[in-house]
Amino acid sequence: MKKGYFPVFLLMAGMMMSCGKKENMLVEEPKVYAINSGENEEAGGNTADGAEIPIPEGGDMSEVSGADSGNEASDENSASGRSAEKTPDKKAGELSGYQAAYEVLSIECEEEDGTDLTYNLIDVDGNGVPELAAVKNGYYVSLYTWDTGNTYTLMDHWGYGAMGNAGYEYCPGKNSLRNYNTDYAGAILYTTYMQVGSQHTIDTVAEIVTYNFDDVNGNGKPDEEEEGSLGNYSVSYINGEEVTGEECEAYNAGEYEYIQGIMSGEELRAKLKEL
Repeated sequence: MKKGYFPVFLLMAGMMMSCGKKENMLVEEPKVYAINSGENEEAGGNTADGAEIPIPEGGDMSEVSGADSGNEASDENSASGRSAEKTPDKKAGELSGYQAAYEVLSIECEEEDGTDLTYNLIDVDGNGVPELAAVKNGYYVSLYTWDTGNTYTLMDHWGYGAMGNAGYEYCPGKNSLRNYNTDYAGAILYTTYMQVGSQHTIDTVAEIVTYNFDDVNGNGKPDEEEEGSLGNYSVSYINGEEVTGEECEAYNAGEYEYIQGIMSGEELRAKLKEL
């Protein structure tokens, strides 16, 4: 990311004028893992990457042990699976379904990232099962979903809060996510619209880049002689093709909310018991 040197107010101006692109949003096929019940102290063996290990019907997780999604290092903003090596001491108790899976998953998150992690249950795709957001507010977001006995990683420590990245938004129940990012203090605005795909990945729907200055020499950055056009000019592109503001707005699904943590781990686990 290049350093910006134009006034910061252009960031807000750019966000109001159109929508943009972020190169690293396409993600790889996620890895799937089942939650270890902790019943067997010496459970062993890892699953193959992406292997589906169903949680037994009724949520009796004592039948599942030693499950692992792999422990490879992941690139920034990729959907590689969380390691399930550690067997949590706390069992899921009487919980079943996504409630049991999220209870144990939250313990694993805290073992990896610390107890200052915060959580939220949000409805991204409107399928009746909430997604679990594990967030270090202002730094990164991890997002998980549950489907027919398996937990999937949608976002794995997606960073934000610096270098022009404003964070990740979702439109409740509409399966639409959005991210704003900027270069040169808002002179170039990127907006990426995404959705949860059928293979439990975050898929890019539209990558749109907006120039809020007249790039006369076509070098992709604002030069001194182009400063006069800042704030007085705007043009947007999708895949290099110029598009109108109406075409950009067509990707907007409604009212968006930022993905943020609002509960501690203890509060989340208490909430899950109420659902």
